[in-house]
Amino acid sequence: DKNGMPATNNYVGENFFKRSSKAWSEAYRGGLLFSPKTQLRNIIGNAFYLSYSVPEYILAGIYGNIESAVINGGGKLLRGNHWGGYNNGMTWEMGVARLYGMVHGFGDALYMGYKGFSGSVSDNITKYEGATNDYITAKNLNLENSIFASTVDFMGKIYRLPYQGLTAGDEFFKSIAYRMELNAQAYRKASDLNLQGDEFVAKVKETLENPPEDIHLEAMNARNYQ
Repeated sequence: DKNGMPATNNYVGENFFKRSSKAWSEAYRGGLLFSPKTQLRNIIGNAFYLSYSVPEYILAGIYGNIESAVINGGGKLLRGNHWGGYNNGMTWEMGVARLYGMVHGFGDALYMGYKGFSGSVSDNITKYEGATNDYITAKNLNLENSIFASTVDFMGKIYRLPYQGLTAGDEFFKSIAYRMELNAQAYRKASDLNLQGDEFVAKVKETLENPPEDIHLEAMNARNYQ
């Protein structure tokens, strides 16, 4: 090496040991996450949490309707054809809107899950440390010209399978959570404007297709912290 020992020390100190330790760490965590139980718990836990919010919203809204009727001396429990004019608190229709978003956002969520499994994530917010790192590769370990190159790359793909599965689930449920909250907020906005009939439907559609910044942020918060 024309740079002599300094270059050699730099290679050994900053490359080989550092990169190999990261590779071992990736392998260790991948081994811990390899159990099918881990994948199932992730899927079932996220699915239960999002599904639970639908009856939660509906029951909370029904209670709010009854409370409003009692406080207002027998006011309407069912307000108009779609949402009505009661703008305070939660309404049962928001639960229905969340269910609608869950069902109609399923196709998009599957696509996002597929992209997540393929290594493409929608943002840097992920629940799984190291989910987007590729340390067990021949290139990272400077073994590209070695007879072990293909073996190292193959082992890296195996160890990264649990990360891919968890990331796919994360992306899937993020997309579902976004659509659920977006639908709920779109219905709420149309309700706040006291719209009815075709005007109500048109406003909901407009909000879904081009959500205002505040509604988009609400949906993004629900997505990132679901």
